[in-house]
Amino acid sequence: MLAGSLFAAGMAWMGLGLKSMLIISSFLVVLGMVWAMRILPKAFVRLCFIILTRTLYRLRIAGLSHLPKEGPLLLVANHVSILDALFIMASANRPVRFIMNEYYYHKWYIYPLAKLLDTIPVSSTASTRTMMQSIRKAGEALDSGDIVCIFPEGQITHTGKILPFKRGVELIMKGRTCPIVPVHLDGVWGSIFSFKNGKFLKKWPKHFPYSLTSSFREPL
Repeated sequence: MLAGSLFAAGMAWMGLGLKSMLIISSFLVVLGMVWAMRILPKAFVRLCFIILTRTLYRLRIAGLSHLPKEGPLLLVANHVSILDALFIMASANRPVRFIMNEYYYHKWYIYPLAKLLDTIPVSSTASTRTMMQSIRKAGEALDSGDIVCIFPEGQITHTGKILPFKRGVELIMKGRTCPIVPVHLDGVWGSIFSFKNGKFLKKWPKHFPYSLTSSFREPL
């Protein structure tokens, strides 16, 4: 702010008009934004997703104090829609690395962003060796002090009820003692990105922005 004020004073001293000063300042702001995007691309993409999510949804966050400000953490969330990762990303106060089904991970329109955000692909149909490599990568992320989020049901619910858990949580946590925080996404069932009534993207939201709640519970 001090540098900007001195720069503005310098332009005024040089006799530049208000229009010229605004054009030059805008140009410098764009250059600064491009520079910031180059050195912090992950933060920029995360910010875009958060702004988009909070614009389209009225997101209420509960229990955010249960997320430690540093150290490894495993988030275990219910899976209701294809946007669940964005809801959690917009709710957490730290960057989150998600475990994603390999089928969606390699979609051409998802892969660049998923790779940039260090998403961990996993496939339940792959060989045991390949699956364990993904599990090992998730464990290494925890060992590095990251937050990792897993949807232990392995798929989006088609009934609105929680499906049986796969063994991913057990395998990732084997030999580790970092906290496990349950996450409850409430109000998502019935949105256009869920499978209520067997439909997906075939219904309009009753309210805009659509209200939902993201709750973080006490660490286990």
